[in-house]
Parts: sequence; structure tokens; C-alpha cells
Amino acid sequence: MTTQLDIFSQEIQQQEQFVPQQIERKRLTPRQYRLHDLIHNHSMHYKTKLTLKDMLEKLDDDYQYTRELLDYPDRDFADLNSRRDLSDDLDQVIKFMDFQAVYVGGRYATSREEIELYLLKKEIAARKVWHKLYIQKKKAKLEGQQIIQFTGYEKEEWDSWLKLADEKIKELEKEVKSNES
Repeated sequence: MTTQLDIFSQEIQQQEQFVPQQIERKRLTPRQYRLHDLIHNHSMHYKTKLTLKDMLEKLDDDYQYTRELLDYPDRDFADLNSRRDLSDDLDQVIKFMDFQAVYVGGRYATSREEIELYLLKKEIAARKVWHKLYIQKKKAKLEGQQIIQFTGYEKEEWDSWLKLADEKIKELEKEVKSNES
């Protein structure tokens, strides 16, 4: 019995050739398992997404969020150690290969369409980053030179504009010199 592959499955198979065969198998800590359970249960019962602050409030015993707020009331949320620990744990849970759930920003995906939409958005964002990187590399090859290519009458227009600009600069320099004397 053969199974028919859809387009999404074929893309995954093509991309799997670029994934290293020896993926480092790390075990999760009990705190990371509790984080996974929280996200999993929330995803099954609610359509809303959990924010990092919600996760910290619900797992306060593990991350000591309220204690840190009392100790450092003026500290920004992004600078809290508990928030950093949660982000690190969340990264480990997302990378953990034993869970067959895809994290889509605050919850696990519950449908294939949701996964495909999330992955498409991530791919578009990654392509934008790679495009910027490509442009930066291209600029670096120029070694500080700016190359402008003109065709036909554009070159004549720019040449005449540059001549006018040079003439204006010379006139302004003469005015400055005459005003100084």
C-alpha cells in the first residue's frame, strides 16, 4: 500500500536532505516539561495565544516571576531574568524532536493550515533577511565605490545636471570669497 504525498510533504522531504542526520538529542528539564504541558493544555482548550507574561504568571513557582518583580520593581520586562529563562526554555521545547507539535507563537498549532500559514510567514521573513544579507555582501564587494549605470539620454541628463551643480558650487564659492574680503 502506497501513500500519496501532497505538495507540503514533498517540500519537507526535499528540505530534509539539508538537515544533519545526527541531531543532538538533549533531554528536557522538568521545568521545560511543565512549560510544554502548559502550552499543550492551553492549545487544546483555548484559541488565544499565551504571552510570555501569561506563561510566567502561570509557572511562577518555576520561574520566581512575582518575587523578581518585588525585588526589582523598576526593571523592564525584557530585562527580567525570569523572562530570559523562560525564553531559553521555550527555545529548547520548540527544538525538542520528541514532541510532534509545532509552536506557532504562543500556542501549538491545531490544524495543518495553521502550520502551513505559520511556516510560510517564517519563510517570507527569512527570505527578507537573506535578501538584506545579499545586498550587504554585494555592497561589501564594491569596496566603497558606488556604481551607477545610465542608459541613453539619462547619462546626458545627469551630466548636464552635474555641470549645473558644479557651476552653482563655483558661484557660491566666489560669493563666499567676495563676502570674506
